[in-house]
Amino acid sequence: MTDRRLWPHPQPIIVDDRHHTRATQHYLHRLGTLHATNTPCPRLLVRPTPGGGDELTLGLDILAALGKNPEGLRHDKIGGTGWELARAWLTATGITDLLIDRANTLPPGRIADLIALADEIGMWLWLIWSGEEHLGPTMKLIIDAGHPDQVIRPQDLPDVLPLPPPARPEHREPWPVLPAADFTTFRAACRRHLTPRAFARADDLYRATVAHVHAWMADHDPRQYDWLALPSPPLTDIGTDLTGWLRDTHLGPVTEGAPALIVLRATQAALFRHAILLRWTPATLGPAPAARLPGDLTPARARDLATLAPTDHVAATALSLHLNLPPTHFGCFRYGDLAADASRLAAPPPHDHPPPPQGRLFYSPTGEPTPLTAAEGELACQGPILIPPHARPLLAAHQALRRRQNAGDDEPLFLNDHDPARSPATALPQRTIRTCARLNLNPPWLHRDPCKYGADVGLTPRSPGWLHERALALRQLDRDLIARLTFPPVGEPP
Repeated sequence: MTDRRLWPHPQPIIVDDRHHTRATQHYLHRLGTLHATNTPCPRLLVRPTPGGGDELTLGLDILAALGKNPEGLRHDKIGGTGWELARAWLTATGITDLLIDRANTLPPGRIADLIALADEIGMWLWLIWSGEEHLGPTMKLIIDAGHPDQVIRPQDLPDVLPLPPPARPEHREPWPVLPAADFTTFRAACRRHLTPRAFARADDLYRATVAHVHAWMADHDPRQYDWLALPSPPLTDIGTDLTGWLRDTHLGPVTEGAPALIVLRATQAALFRHAILLRWTPATLGPAPAARLPGDLTPARARDLATLAPTDHVAATALSLHLNLPPTHFGCFRYGDLAADASRLAAPPPHDHPPPPQGRLFYSPTGEPTPLTAAEGELACQGPILIPPHARPLLAAHQALRRRQNAGDDEPLFLNDHDPARSPATALPQRTIRTCARLNLNPPWLHRDPCKYGADVGLTPRSPGWLHERALALRQLDRDLIARLTFPPVGEPP
């Protein structure tokens, strides 16, 4: 049996299956089953289209193997960019082993492209040879690329390249129905209405949340703001950072409504001790307001976005869902603002935005014409953004494509396809709206102006933002008054 550990680095390997062994078909069937069940697996099986030996067709085959919707590939009309998009998505998805079924049907030029692609990304390339074509030309391509001509038997493939077991569904204990009490009495109401076991579980999360809030506030030392040593810095100085922390790290990543409600109530109580009121108006969110607290860029929606091929459409829509903002100011981001692992999007340097257009008028209930202007609120480019782990491949793919386009750190992250010299702000909103429509999503912050859902009271333009979509608002309390109150030790709930 061949020992993969003897091979020093990723390289092309030929699997000689000219006798069409059952073991190979069983292995490939297992690999296809893993992808069908969304089991994390760093192996990718590509089945080339018979008779399609051109670069575009091979790129489309790789995109289809990556889970892209074939109908969507035809709808996007990606044309000659199919191979570049395939390279970008392969770079972003963390594939370590690329298996090519019936590699003998590909012309030498496509095999050379695959060898170069695998070398560029650092992948193992497995060429499953199931025909009578001579191996000599392919071996020469491998040797010319600087690799040894390794050939293994198909029965050795499961041992050299083992597959993970299928993922099993997790069984989690359901959360109890929580009381609809405000943050001032929420913990007491939980103690009164929940069973001892349920309360202990909720209280553990409550106490841990309070400790996290106090720790975050301790990192923002109030003594650097004034000599009075008041209990917290002013909201005007930390409001942007606090909103981003709530969205990216603290409350947004919670996936269920019940724990999100516990985290929110504990956060409200802890921030109150820091002279900050986090107001929540659940009556505006419908019959299940706690279900609106988690972030909108869920793992399921990230998987849906990953079925589309255009990287700029996918990345812009992912950011819009995460921030609950239209892509109006996504043109402010530069290529260098996105971290190398696509985990963080830094705030661009200070800049000014052009005034919003005021060409259209609508009439208020009083009959007076009012100009349609952009509502004030959160801005996408006002602070750093932490990308959820399940959504990082979506931005990493666009990052890889821009890197292939030789983008500099000061060049825009998003481009205007029609005129690269112009801002993408005019094109991104329409792309994002169309992408959401293809996923059967209708985010209210992407409704066209004037929005019949958001301009209903006096035709006031809607104010988008992560806080607004959850009926949350941050308000500054009297810091001097809070300083006179008894402040609990760090880590203890109020």
